[in-house]
Amino acid sequence: MRAPTRCEGTHGAVLVKPLLMKYSFHQLLQRKPDGGVSGPMSPVLFAQEMAKHMEHPPFNLVVRVRFDDERCFQQLESDGWTGYDTLLLGIVGTKHAYIGLWIDTGLGGVAVAMQELDDAGATFTPIYGEHRTKRDHFFPDDAVIVQVLKEALERRAEFAMTA
Repeated sequence: MRAPTRCEGTHGAVLVKPLLMKYSFHQLLQRKPDGGVSGPMSPVLFAQEMAKHMEHPPFNLVVRVRFDDERCFQQLESDGWTGYDTLLLGIVGTKHAYIGLWIDTGLGGVAVAMQELDDAGATFTPIYGEHRTKRDHFFPDDAVIVQVLKEALERRAEFAMTA
């Protein structure tokens, strides 16, 4: 686990006191003895669905991001916070890498931000901008998202299932 990133948390449009945001990565893909790749059904199916929807080749990087503050990217419902998955989905080759941070809501996905290896910084999606305005959700500061993508790109060789 990396050192925590200092950020300002938000709950809808209400600023929450500054906090230290800790997170960890959990590799979900693994190589099978026959050379194929496998992983947990729900995140892998989500990755396949998003790749098809975006007309991408299949993702060869699927990583769960867990935040110590379990409210991150969650929605407040009558019985508590949801359990949405926060996933890094990427396509990593020998000379290029593309990684996106996604929220798997169970009924679809929200693309948060993307970054390519040669990009100077992350690109936040318009749909995430719209999603952030919901008052019953909790979102970390953009600096945390940028740090997560930056670290994932740095560690891409560790996470990607390449031939």
